[in-house]
Amino acid sequence: MNLKRFLASVCASLCLLLGLFANARADPGAIPASISPESQPKAINIARETMQSLGIDKLNEARYLRFDSEVNRNGTMTTMHHLWDRNTGRYRVEWEAENGKPVVALFNVNSQSGTIYIDDERVDEEEAVDEMLRQAQQRFINDSHCLLAPFKLLDVGIKLEWTGAEMIDGVLHDVLHASFKNASFSPGDQYWFYIDEHSGRVDRWAFFPQGYKGKTSLDKATVWDWKDWRSFGKGFWLSLERLKLDKTTALRFPVVAVLDQVSDEVFEDANVDMPEPPLPQVPNTGAKNE
Repeated sequence: MNLKRFLASVCASLCLLLGLFANARADPGAIPASISPESQPKAINIARETMQSLGIDKLNEARYLRFDSEVNRNGTMTTMHHLWDRNTGRYRVEWEAENGKPVVALFNVNSQSGTIYIDDERVDEEEAVDEMLRQAQQRFINDSHCLLAPFKLLDVGIKLEWTGAEMIDGVLHDVLHASFKNASFSPGDQYWFYIDEHSGRVDRWAFFPQGYKGKTSLDKATVWDWKDWRSFGKGFWLSLERLKLDKTTALRFPVVAVLDQVSDEVFEDANVDMPEPPLPQVPNTGAKNE
């Protein structure tokens, strides 16, 4: 499997998990209308508690999110640079094409329309623009939803089940199984989230991507540890490092920042530089977001 397909398989199903954060503040006794009615009440309550402990309300206040993602797979590094206006859907993502030329995509994640620049030249050929916009949208899905995954546990099409509690490094974790059987996108994907009962943070996840051949079971899933939790904005928490258990692959977010203001030109002109925020803050070692 090449790196591009690998990235898509890791996080593509999280495309469903876009922007329905109001579920976190719903009646704790009710099943949110957006998720599968087969979801277990216990699993829903754990998901709500997780989202609250990680600061969903504070994340909702963050308009501009600037971040970089780095994937190191067997020594091959791929880097993406992202800027997201979460209020309007405006998006800018930059990466290096296979031929080494820089690509800048300026588009809207809601309409999926926009412009493409390769090596500082605007692309006008319609089919080429459509293909590059598709790639840009996929990069948005892969990276932003991986970064924000724990905040999406109650969104459209998800069936949530509590599969028990397991010890990891001497700490008890609730295990939530998220599947997408009745969803319109990636219906075969399955995820297990290992949530620290004390901190509410995800310390591990395991998954099967759509298209997996054979019977799925947790013991056969691809497993990743989540590391380096830090606080951003007004107090929401993100994991900045995901390590595959077999040590072959690492996903990191070396730059993450909430920006108060961004010039419109950054979303409209590829020649205007993307904001370069400081490196992530020093982690707070407290157990929960205050």
